[in-house]
Amino acid sequence: MLNRKRGLFHRGLLHKGLLSLAGMALLATAACSGKSGGNQAQQAGEAGERQLGDQEAQKKFNTYVKAMNLLVDSGKFDERLAYFERQNPQLKGSAPLTELHLMNIAVDPIITRLDEARKMSAVIPGVDEKAQALIPALTQLDAVNTELNAYSSAKEFLVDGGKKGREIAPRYQAALAAARDAQLQFADTTAAYELQRDRAALARARPDSVEFHKLTVTLAARAAMRAFDKINAPGDDPAAFTASLSTLGQVNASMADFIARTPKTGAGSLSSDCQRYVGEINSMIGAGRTFTATMKSKPADLADDAKDFIEAFNDGVGEASNCELEYGA
Repeated sequence: MLNRKRGLFHRGLLHKGLLSLAGMALLATAACSGKSGGNQAQQAGEAGERQLGDQEAQKKFNTYVKAMNLLVDSGKFDERLAYFERQNPQLKGSAPLTELHLMNIAVDPIITRLDEARKMSAVIPGVDEKAQALIPALTQLDAVNTELNAYSSAKEFLVDGGKKGREIAPRYQAALAAARDAQLQFADTTAAYELQRDRAALARARPDSVEFHKLTVTLAARAAMRAFDKINAPGDDPAAFTASLSTLGQVNASMADFIARTPKTGAGSLSSDCQRYVGEINSMIGAGRTFTATMKSKPADLADDAKDFIEAFNDGVGEASNCELEYGA
């Protein structure tokens, strides 16, 4: 979904947040409609509901999520691409290069995780295809990044005037863009899978359970992200987004009430992370309301506020997996 936003924000800024649902980190904006994943995102969504309770499928999906978590830390391909273009204006001219800058990339651990998942017997339609498409994209990026990094580190541009650097640079930029696009396709399908799985899990959860409240809040948070994602320009109507924040506030307040009514110690009590979860979601709501206020008062600051909202979303939903029942005495 990163590649569907136009106009208001630099491509990748609005959508480079990550979410964690039930302990699994996915691209936040991939939690929307899955359009960039096409039919495979639809297949993934259907599989998410169908494979609820399938331990082998969940083991494989968890491995995919570990790969995604690593992408959060060492991916950020749009950021690296923007940095390279911004820091190396000399590449656009013909004068001898006097400097060359790039942000290093480590993708081997990601490829290892994807290979690990590929060897598992379970089949996850849609997700498998997008996950495996990542491997050649990351492999190519790793190769050209290694080549360019060696050239830059040794300052060979001071010897050849930048000839080789100007030859490698377009390949490096193309590899970054390809890895970014493959990652986003993977994110769309994994998010579609998880969204439907969580909806199915919510339908089965007891209304008086912590799982019910966690899923209700998390799905409402994702709905708020989808509404946020539809804002394309400062003049857009934020009413749907504002309404989604109100709904999120209501279910989060319900969870806070549930926490207040549970035992404080012993069996049946909740971990302290549950209260932290509620607090982080409230911060997300606050960041969203700041964003809508900025739309009216200071449109030039929207990019920063959008980033703040995404980070608050990630921090909030990321606490969900830590909130659980305590079974000690």
